[in-house]
Amino acid sequence: MNASRPRLISSPSTTRFYGAADNTGAASGSGAAAACLRSGPMTGSILRLGSEQWQVRWIEDGPSLGCEVEVERYVRGRWTRIQTLRTKTPVDFARLSFINPRDGWLMVTSGPGYPSDTSVYRTENGGRSWSQQLSATKWRSAAWGQKGFFGDQIAFVDAQDGWIFASQLPGAGSAPKELMRSRDGGAHWSMVADSQALSGYIGTDQPTQMAFTTPEIGWIAASTDATSPGATAYLYRTGDGGRTWAPVALPVPSTGPKQWIAYRAQQLTFERPSDGLLVYRFIPAGGFGRTYCYTTHDGGRGWTVAICRN
Repeated sequence: MNASRPRLISSPSTTRFYGAADNTGAASGSGAAAACLRSGPMTGSILRLGSEQWQVRWIEDGPSLGCEVEVERYVRGRWTRIQTLRTKTPVDFARLSFINPRDGWLMVTSGPGYPSDTSVYRTENGGRSWSQQLSATKWRSAAWGQKGFFGDQIAFVDAQDGWIFASQLPGAGSAPKELMRSRDGGAHWSMVADSQALSGYIGTDQPTQMAFTTPEIGWIAASTDATSPGATAYLYRTGDGGRTWAPVALPVPSTGPKQWIAYRAQQLTFERPSDGLLVYRFIPAGGFGRTYCYTTHDGGRGWTVAICRN
């Protein structure tokens, strides 16, 4: 593969795995065993960093969830489990962020109906062991004045600088949003932007993609449903570490229907500050939709779009 071209993950963003999970038991804690699945279909999220790949998986069978996450690494042509973390409440989803083969962060968010608890863990040995850095139940949000938050995305750009994109409640499109930043590797966090600063994508109720290329330059891609035909992709850029954001013009796909009613940001990755890949799933009225790849090779000043080809 040409090293200057970002890779398209075979199933961008969240990938669903339909193999059975190991029957390893529920998490400890009051009421956890009754609420947690012990086995079932697995859902996963893949992270690729150069030639390195990790995935985090958790049990999801309709509305029922498991109480553990499995971290795996792609080694010698196969996925190998390197750690299992058990939680006290069902896991709705999890996200990984690695900056090199050793140093990474794992964000685990509770399922709906439970306290807005998001936990952040750090590894310094490639995922073999993890230490908890943050629990949202101990975080009092400056955006909505209550404890807890629902973490959506996590991104670290180096050993010190990281961000979490969070909302007050899961699935609440109009709920207050908050962008948190750490400058010490995840040990401490503070709010850098609230709903007013993030108003360009406050209406989204779908997963948002986030990536940073330097401690100051970052990107957020939004997903949403349009109230009438004419949906378009929305990409935002910050040049001040996340305090302020400005929209980035993206070309409209020249193929397919002229009117789209929804779009889903499925992947946003940069292999280097100049080379980025943004993947959107465009959905027309009454159609199955198409997946388009936006690429940049000039640090995001210009983007080209084409139907994705693996």
